Amino acid sequence: MPYPRHHKEPTLRPILEFNPLIDARKLKAALTAGCHDESTVINILTTRSYSQREEIIIAYHDTTGHQLSQDLSSAFSSKCLKVLLALLEPPDEFLAKELDKALNRLGTDSEVVSEILCTRSNAKISGIQLAYLKLHGKTLLSVISSEFNLSLDYKELMSMLLQGLRHESKETNQEKAKKRAASVHNAVEEGWSTSTKIFLRLLTHESFDQLCMVFDEYRLVSGLAMEEAVKSACSGDVGHAALAIVKAALDKSQFYAETIEGALRKFRRDDHTLIRIFVSRCEVDLESIKREYLKIYHKTLYHTIQTDMSGSYKEVMLALLNTP
Repeated sequence: MPYPRHHKEPTLRPILEFNPLIDARKLKAALTAGCHDESTVINILTTRSYSQREEIIIAYHDTTGHQLSQDLSSAFSSKCLKVLLALLEPPDEFLAKELDKALNRLGTDSEVVSEILCTRSNAKISGIQLAYLKLHGKTLLSVISSEFNLSLDYKELMSMLLQGLRHESKETNQEKAKKRAASVHNAVEEGWSTSTKIFLRLLTHESFDQLCMVFDEYRLVSGLAMEEAVKSACSGDVGHAALAIVKAALDKSQFYAETIEGALRKFRRDDHTLIRIFVSRCEVDLESIKREYLKIYHKTLYHTIQTDMSGSYKEVMLALLNTP
């Protein structure tokens, strides 16, 4: 019996009456030197889908002879500009660049790498890898494998994800789930040295639907949630990545809602993570994430952004949320 999957509801959908030439002309007027109309620019770019924004970029260049991204850079600054430029990038290229930043920071940011790669489908991961290769002339796998400050287990986990080994059928098998749950239980209870390897194979090969069934069977046999088993068998970077997969399998909206709250509550607000999630999920499931955020934290994400941010940055982030 297939498990209910993550319901995907976006905040940003294509508009029906779309004319890229009209939008390009409005943007040209709004970006005229000395008369920057930030609200018009934000309204247009946060209410068109990526494919529509792509057409606007072409129409803008044909109309003005300028690159839209360059004119935005002249009119906007700081965080709002980062959001707008991210919206102009092909989605896979945007995430490939985010990965490259994470991998090139002093002390690789494995949490960002895990957030991006542990929650996405084989097809999406493949697209990101192709974009990374195109942008940087080397494979994502080779870069991750060469990072000296990532653990061997983490590199193995990422290698399996990048190879697209996960089964993505909606069909589930309860007998198989029972066997997998028993194997995990035995490994944890007896302290097998191979317990981490067992987790890595399970979490990178089984479909998210099948994983949910394994988690339920594990709870029946052990009395514990799978998160507890992962924490006992895996630590450090691979432990964080394994937990990300477990949480994404159970409820991707909850995973992202918690990640957003974590980014908001850091000593220094993590705007990189907030922008990455808002931009990459607004056409996928940001509406679902908003609902889960309200359910967990008893406040709307819209209100949180409204009180935590200011200026054009607040305006563009609220626009991506669409409604309270």
